Amino acid sequence: MAAFEFYEAPLLKKTVSHLKNLAEPGNMATFNFSPKGISLLASSQDDQVIGALRFNLGSLSRFICNHPHSLGVNLDQLLTVLDLANDDDSVHVGASEELCQFIFRIRNLDGQEICRNVDFIPPNPMHVVMEQIPHQYAVKTAIETLILIVTLYGLCNYEVQDKVAVIVRNSEVEITTGAATKIFFKELNECFIQGFTREDDDGSYLAEFDFERLILLDESIRMTNSVWIYPPYCDGSPHVLQCPIDHLGTITYYFQ
Repeated sequence: MAAFEFYEAPLLKKTVSHLKNLAEPGNMATFNFSPKGISLLASSQDDQVIGALRFNLGSLSRFICNHPHSLGVNLDQLLTVLDLANDDDSVHVGASEELCQFIFRIRNLDGQEICRNVDFIPPNPMHVVMEQIPHQYAVKTAIETLILIVTLYGLCNYEVQDKVAVIVRNSEVEITTGAATKIFFKELNECFIQGFTREDDDGSYLAEFDFERLILLDESIRMTNSVWIYPPYCDGSPHVLQCPIDHLGTITYYFQ
């Protein structure tokens, strides 16, 4: 059994729609419930995990979870239900393992409710595996949202390659398409860099992102003050871009 209530239904709807925009029709998502919190992960039709929404427990007006479990849901059906919410509505979500259904209650300020049930589908096992990402990454960097967006659109003026490379060093972050390059310096407070040790002070970490997909995320990125980038080890881990969203949690995008 798991249940939660969120007062700002429009914010939840808008954030889930950003995950939906990256997926094809019919794609699935998985709710991961645990006593420590809730996450919603979405995948493409080839089972690659494309994004995750993780809720801050402080943003929930009600939360119950009696044991960790994962439940799948059709992403289109989920957004169809959330689209019923108006600006001042709250949304209550319950997961009934006996009925094998999610139970949604959208409530307005007068206490009137719209109720919808959505069937469970089997969760994607990778959604459980990806739950810990990006917590295990050694290095991370943050760039102010406005600066990053201006940089991305500035790169559009050049002959842009398919990929945008972000090279993180101990004192600077370099963003390059091969045709154009922008460098942000830590000492000028243009970026925040964390995780380097004395042993790898002279090294660098590389994160690569699909340029067209980054531009597609424009509206999602604008929902936050800073954008975090997690470059992986050379172990096949995804390249991660994360947007903390006030009053909700974080939305994380994975680039395989």
